Amino acid sequence: MISRTIVLALAAALCGCGGGDAPPAGPPLTESQRADLAVAEARAEHAKAMAAVRAAMVEAIDAHLATVAQSGDLDAAKAVADQREAFKQSDKLPSSPELVDSVAKFITARAAADRGLVLSLEKSVKVYTKLLRLDDASALREQANHVRARHPAELFVEAPPVDPTPAKPDDPPPVTTVTPPDAPDPAVAIDAAITAARAAHGKTIESARAGLLTAYREAIPRAREKSPEIATRLQAELAAFEKDRVLPARTAMKEKVVAFIEAVRQADDDLASAYEAAIEKYIAAERPARASLVRDELARMQQRLVPTPETEDAPETPPPAPPDPVEQAINSARNAHASQLAAARNALLAEIERQYIAATKTGDLALVKAIAAAREAFEAQDEKPAGASFIAPVRAYRTAVRDANAALADAYEEAIKAYTKADAVPLADALNEELLFLRQNPHAAARPIQGAILILTFDREDIYYRKNEIRIRDRSIKHNDARIAKLALAPGKRGQAVELANSQQSVITLEKTEIEGNAPRTIALWLLNRTGNGVPAAFIGIGDGCEGRQFRMHSDHGNYILWGCGAHDFGVDLPVRDRWEHHAVTYDGRSARWYLNGSLHKHLAPHNYITVNSPVLIGAGGFRGLIDEVAVFNRALSDDEIMRVFKHGVR
Repeated sequence: MISRTIVLALAAALCGCGGGDAPPAGPPLTESQRADLAVAEARAEHAKAMAAVRAAMVEAIDAHLATVAQSGDLDAAKAVADQREAFKQSDKLPSSPELVDSVAKFITARAAADRGLVLSLEKSVKVYTKLLRLDDASALREQANHVRARHPAELFVEAPPVDPTPAKPDDPPPVTTVTPPDAPDPAVAIDAAITAARAAHGKTIESARAGLLTAYREAIPRAREKSPEIATRLQAELAAFEKDRVLPARTAMKEKVVAFIEAVRQADDDLASAYEAAIEKYIAAERPARASLVRDELARMQQRLVPTPETEDAPETPPPAPPDPVEQAINSARNAHASQLAAARNALLAEIERQYIAATKTGDLALVKAIAAAREAFEAQDEKPAGASFIAPVRAYRTAVRDANAALADAYEEAIKAYTKADAVPLADALNEELLFLRQNPHAAARPIQGAILILTFDREDIYYRKNEIRIRDRSIKHNDARIAKLALAPGKRGQAVELANSQQSVITLEKTEIEGNAPRTIALWLLNRTGNGVPAAFIGIGDGCEGRQFRMHSDHGNYILWGCGAHDFGVDLPVRDRWEHHAVTYDGRSARWYLNGSLHKHLAPHNYITVNSPVLIGAGGFRGLIDEVAVFNRALSDDEIMRVFKHGVR
């Protein structure tokens, strides 16, 4: 394709002028040359706009980093610095809640720049097609579609053209129509609601904090008159709370401290309700990026626990526990491991991009498409590119990943020994799960997802017999092996799958799980559902009997539902299809989310699902079809983790 510089040089040659001389009248640019010039200008304008948008985002991250650094919180500053580096390397948007507004502005500005580029490219596609430059038209269409895929389809609907023909004197006056103003962006109102909720939350917390500080300052002089020892302890508690916001575990000020905690909890509940409402509205307004940021902030806030203090009845407040040196070493090793994996991945992506650019210069459309597909497969599923030109880069990538995993495994071994010597067996077990994963998958570019309490792959090596029963080995650290009376295996999504045939003999049963009450949970599996449209079928669930308030993934009359014993059912607007699909449901103790093929399909209404150390049943209730890669977690996985399970499995 001809660049703008070449077109201008060609124009100068045609007119016989050069340098700064004004061109005399001469042959104009051909239609083909004008099309090339339009494409070059559109790309230049898009690059200029994106450079400005990215610079604004980096400036916002830098400002936030400076604010965090001033607080002296090293871990928080490192996290923001990592987000800045990830954005500069790959446009990965930062997850800090303080940057939600900046991220929203970035998304809006990027969408505007992309829309301008796509509309310009589509016009040039038509011109190239008319000129029979079909390869160039195809390349432009591919680029436009690649950009278009990042946004909703309605973004690229072009306004109808205005008829420039002037009205004749004898024409009747045109009918005046009032065009309603453009509908306001719903995200603006949602942003404003979140900002107001955060401001109210901060005001409530600060007011409660000021009240507790005042109570301490008034109590210390009175305590000094009665007991200097108690006054000294109150003074130490005041200093710790005023400087580091640390609440005492035991205190003579229990009533005041409890009042402060209740005020904080109420403020958190109000903010959580505002976040949940905003998430629903963002999803309805097709703003998934903003919904994801608010959801992450909600999850972090819900994990914050404020203990209720005990009444002071001991002479001294126990000192805070020192930092665990083993945990510090593990975190340091994990951070180094993540940095090494990111560097290896970026190096391979850079090589793919280099070869892509080189291919575009050759004009080989098939090669360009092949490299673009390889890049997309690597970014989406970590699938290494094939071909002779990629042998050395892929080998270097695999070597870097292997070395990073080996270094992390060595750190885990040392930590396991230390935890075992300290009789911290649960901590050693959790690390051993990750160590086994690294040893068995030396080239895997991801850590195992934490919290798995059940992993069933149904591969032949996981099937065994005990006490005249067929057992299916659980690959999680819980070793909660399943039982089935009659087993049939078939080719699965990965390895073997279990084939169930609407029979009690083919129901897979696990005695119990550690999930009780409304504890968070996640269920994920690959499913090929061949149950008839009129037949209800519960293909996996926790709970047996309505008194246990079942939590089941269910299909009925051709649609999927989250089943809670009739009175607590929620439809997910998803039809049953006779093909392999990955389904997952998360529950955070308040509301559930149903995922299809790694992406959020529906956020269900808040509800309490109560279970009592209930069994897991797979294939109960008339299910017919294939099931593979079943996983149950004792926490609600994030969107990114669900996507990892979908892409890479749970082995």
